[in-house]
Amino acid sequence: MAVWRVTVSWDNDKFWLMTLGNILISAEGQYTIIKNKGIEWKWFCPCFLVYLLTTLPTIWLLQISQMSNYLQLLENYDSIPADTSNGTLLFMTNTSIPSLSSLREEDFGFSDLTNFGANTWSIIVEESLVYLIVLSRWLLPRGEVTREALSDLLLDYLAIASDIMELFALFDVDKIRAKPNVTYAILTIWSISFFQFVPVMIHRRIFLKVRSPVYYFQWIALGCGEHFSEIFYLSMGIILQDGPFLVLRLWIILYLDVLTYSLMFFVVKNIAVILLLVYKLSILCSKMPCCHKAGGTVEDVVSVDFSHPVDIKPVETIFDVLEDADVKLDDSVVYIRY
Repeated sequence: MAVWRVTVSWDNDKFWLMTLGNILISAEGQYTIIKNKGIEWKWFCPCFLVYLLTTLPTIWLLQISQMSNYLQLLENYDSIPADTSNGTLLFMTNTSIPSLSSLREEDFGFSDLTNFGANTWSIIVEESLVYLIVLSRWLLPRGEVTREALSDLLLDYLAIASDIMELFALFDVDKIRAKPNVTYAILTIWSISFFQFVPVMIHRRIFLKVRSPVYYFQWIALGCGEHFSEIFYLSMGIILQDGPFLVLRLWIILYLDVLTYSLMFFVVKNIAVILLLVYKLSILCSKMPCCHKAGGTVEDVVSVDFSHPVDIKPVETIFDVLEDADVKLDDSVVYIRY
């Protein structure tokens, strides 16, 4: 549907070649079902990555097409006599490329899909991107993920997606639509924020099970422990979403001298979210094993049964020692002095 709207907006059938990306999605699905036996990937989700790489360019093209139409109307407006320019611009703006906020309820009727305007189809494509990501994650194999954890993940996805889609409310301002550099900046930050759906680290203790030949990952597992996945996701939210969104909105306020109620609301919201995320990060970092000194408080002690001989061979990490000693790790934080 997204590619179809691009071919209509640009009046160029060559854009149908963009549907070739569906071949990669099908190939990844067959590989996961046949080779991995339906078990999801541990570190990232290739189907989400391919889907974003094939869908985001179509949304870019749709928005650029609308921007070009709007700029063309402004050029035509400059050539209109002064006594009729105001009424003509108002007429063209309301009929040709209405802003997102000017869409009426009857524009979304489903009696005849061909009567939908370009702006309405653009909204449908953008919203479909969000809901398909959430629905696809729901339908993907759960693997070792519990139903409770999956439901929490889906709710987090909806919250993140709604925050991301709020960025497109900036296109309601005519000053922004008339500035190509601002439009490209919004599309760039908006697109990058979607890549936080690609990593897969929902297993709470995934880094406690690392057996990678790369020694760097073993040190991450040893120093960060079970809190790494939470720290990673919180940091990704600041770096890919709330941080860039805040900078972009402040830049629009200072650069374009645009100040609206919704813009100020989201600026305050971004600041509050960043402060809360930083506060939670500080708490999690204080619980990491690498942040504790040798003389720290021992919260839990794991006893090892040495009543029978234990053959301890040279190992690379402390986790191999624990496995050889038949030590069971629970969800609590464990400190071992050796």
